[in-house]
This record gives sequence, C-alpha cells and structure tokens, in this order.
Amino acid sequence: MLTKLSQLAKGSRIWARQLDLRHENEVRSLCDELKSKGLTLGVIDTSDVPNGPAGGTSVAAQYVHLISQYAPDSAFF
Repeated sequence: MLTKLSQLAKGSRIWARQLDLRHENEVRSLCDELKSKGLTLGVIDTSDVPNGPAGGTSVAAQYVHLISQYAPDSAFF
C-alpha cells in the first residue's frame, strides 16, 4: 500500500484541499471541481468533527450525505 501511495504522490496524482465541511458552498464547489475534472474523492478526514450534543456522528453523517450526492454508484462510505 505504501508503495502505491508513494507512486501516486511522485506522479502528482495526490492533492489535498482543506475546507470547512460545515459550509455547504465549499463542499459543493469541491464536488463540482472534482466532477468537472473527472477526479474521484479518496478520503475525507473527519477526525476533527466535534463530539458532544452539538456535533458527533450526526454532523459527520450530514457531511457524508452531502458529498454522497456527487459520488458514483460504486462509491462506499
């Protein structure tokens, strides 16, 4: 797996974008850009999703639901 990731990185096939998933317009813009370039989304890091009454799994689920609208049928979350 590390070899594959290393090859992708060396071939400029990996890029990162940081955005606030709470802002729907930022998420939609990212999804539109991915779609227009024919790119697929590999990983969404939600490690900083707040826990507690105002966050937690319901917030993460909201992010996944929004992004899944742009995912191909073969995608899994």
